[in-house]
Amino acid sequence: MGRAIVNSEGVSDPVEIYAGKVLDVDPSTWTMIVSTTIGRRRSYAVPIDSVYTHRDEGEGIHFMPEVGTFVWLCYPSDSEKPFVVSFGRVLSDQGGDNRQNRPRMNPGDLALLTRDRNGVFIRRGGYLEILSTPIARTIYHPLDNSIMHLAENYRVETFSGSSKWEVDRPEEDPDGKVGAHLTIQSKEFADSPLYTTQVSAGRVGGDQISFQFEGDPARTPLLDRILELKVFSDEAVSSVDDLVATIDVSATKEGDVQWDIEGAVSGDVEGFSILTVGQHQEVSIGTYKDVTIGTYQHIKVPGEVPTTKDTSKVFVTKTGTSLPGSTEPVILGTQFLTDLSASITEIQTALNGLGIATPETVTLLANIATSLTAGAPHLSSTLETE
Repeated sequence: MGRAIVNSEGVSDPVEIYAGKVLDVDPSTWTMIVSTTIGRRRSYAVPIDSVYTHRDEGEGIHFMPEVGTFVWLCYPSDSEKPFVVSFGRVLSDQGGDNRQNRPRMNPGDLALLTRDRNGVFIRRGGYLEILSTPIARTIYHPLDNSIMHLAENYRVETFSGSSKWEVDRPEEDPDGKVGAHLTIQSKEFADSPLYTTQVSAGRVGGDQISFQFEGDPARTPLLDRILELKVFSDEAVSSVDDLVATIDVSATKEGDVQWDIEGAVSGDVEGFSILTVGQHQEVSIGTYKDVTIGTYQHIKVPGEVPTTKDTSKVFVTKTGTSLPGSTEPVILGTQFLTDLSASITEIQTALNGLGIATPETVTLLANIATSLTAGAPHLSSTLETE
């Protein structure tokens, strides 16, 4: 305040405080126009003061009043312009009451709210609530030191990736169902424009999965993906359409799994490996497959085992004697035919010395010789065992 104005009798002018109403607000200059309730006395460029402020960086606790807000306006006894003592309630003779639609609070509680009911509640005991709407809010609860987020859609964006919980619009589904899905995307490098891996769960969308086995035309339903994992080769591309998936694994809630892998697959099983196929198993081998069994592998296939039509060979290697549980060991065909040929040759030589012809023995020995070089007719050209 400036120096008080004193009249001829040595008495300063009185301080006047009026109830008033905000008629206009200028946020750029932090001033407003106020009209008094009595006498309709207008004051211009009334400053909008804060609970606390500092001129250096503008820090403090600030608020911007709205048109129609009731105030207590003070006219000081000096030459200063009027200023707002406080923002008060609507007077009772104008339909106001003490509550003024303020929220219910306990002693010690603090609240910062707008007329849209978004704001912050700081309550005694450590309870904190930040809300945008009754659905979109975050609650900090001191009882179990928990943080709870409530939202229709929830997103987290970081330099290393993002996660999104999203709800679809009902009009996007032909049956009017509200789909929901979770998408997690992660980067290998923070400065990459896109991402390396993506995990999607829920109503994933995209192409449906269809399983079609050879000789089983009835198994052709289209199934929705419920879980999907993708790995991309180059996250540095600028467009999502340019991402190339090197691993794509999808699953349905019916229990079907589909995967596409561009690279190699390797795995180690220290204990048992058990595979049970209930209906049909189809394996296509492009070039070469090598299966090494260290201890024991049990494969159950109820029903008829499909015929392998691939021209490549399947090698089943086992160190030691017969497989556990087998009743007889596997014959080593090449060694057996070699020994058999030598034995029959001895017998044929003895019989021929006695003048006994052996035409069938000659044919058998010729077939054995052919088999040892070409495989047929006694040895398989597609299966070898050791």
